[in-house]
Amino acid sequence: MKGAVGTQLTLWFMGIWNDYLAPTIFLRSEKNWTLQVVIRSFNTYYSIQSDYALIMAASVIAMLPTITLFFCFQRVIIESVAISGIK
Repeated sequence: MKGAVGTQLTLWFMGIWNDYLAPTIFLRSEKNWTLQVVIRSFNTYYSIQSDYALIMAASVIAMLPTITLFFCFQRVIIESVAISGIK
């Protein structure tokens, strides 16, 4: 059961963490924006000249919690896939 719960926890966290649509709809104040909305807003702020280095740096920072969670549950996720027989 640990494998299924660990995998589901990781996928659930990734879905919530990377959600773009709900924060865009519900959060009107810029100080409450999530990191994904801020990354997208960089293109509108710098519409003439995109600052790709800033966007890539923010994207790496946004990936860190997901990668950390994956490495914590890596053994459990691999076990879950091996037991289920998915190739």
